[in-house]
Parts: sequence; C-alpha cells; structure tokens
Amino acid sequence: MPTAHEPNYHQFTKQLIDVKPSILFKIDDTESFTEKLATQGLKLVEVYSNAWGPCYSILPTLKRIKIERDPDPAAFQYDVCQAECIDQLEQYRGASKPTFLFYRNGKLVHTVSGPNTPEIERRIYEFTPGNPDQDDLEENPFYAAKKASSRPGSARR
Repeated sequence: MPTAHEPNYHQFTKQLIDVKPSILFKIDDTESFTEKLATQGLKLVEVYSNAWGPCYSILPTLKRIKIERDPDPAAFQYDVCQAECIDQLEQYRGASKPTFLFYRNGKLVHTVSGPNTPEIERRIYEFTPGNPDQDDLEENPFYAAKKASSRPGSARR
C-alpha cells in the first residue's frame, strides 16, 4: 500500500490509459509484443525492470506531442513493457533505468537509455510517419513471421 508520499502506480497508469487521445499501452506478454510490432507506424517501447517500474516523467511530453500533432493513432504509439515478461527483452532484465526502443514498421531504428526527454521527443518527430500507410507491411519482419505462421501447413508454437 503506498504511503502519502508514494504514488499509486497502478492507479496512475489506469488514469493515463483512460486519457484521450490514448498515449499509453501496456504490453505484458511476448505474443502481444509481437502482434503490436507487426503493424505499421512508430512504436515507442519503454522497457522497464520489475524492480524499478515504468518511468512516468516522459508522459506529459508524450501527451503534448499527441495533442499537438494529433496523428493517426496507428502512426505513433507508446507501449510500456516489463522486461521480465517478454522474451525479446531479456537483455534489459534487472536494468536500473528504462530503455526506450523506437520501432518503425517492425524494425528497431533507435534506442535511448534513460528518460532523456529532449532526445526522445526529437526521435519521435524524426521517425513518426505522416501516415502509417507509408510503411510497407511486407517489409516488416514481425508481420512476415506472423503471415508465414498462419499459412496452411506451417508449424505453430
């Protein structure tokens, strides 16, 4: 139970998820992570360790960007992922600071270590497509893997 001086992160996260336009999506398993990356647009993925929790200092900036630019919801999304829950994020387990991964059309295009707000904002503007349809899904490795696994006769895990 949080004390008077400690924030209730679960309540705070729920409030941010409910804010419109939505800026925060929580991903807590490998399948959801792969599904999310198999889509078009920029995915800013904050990877945090269970011991430290997500970084909330970046949220006001992300909210401002979302309101100012009002891009198509598919053009830019912010996802928070606990490293311990997702196989592809194993290297970040136990890290004391969050890592921000920028995925565009399923490909990692940039990484920012720690909550460097000016750098994160600069990269969001750099990598967010004007329209998510600018990305060719056939070039997305997560989409290609999903498509291959859904073919008749393909082995499913």
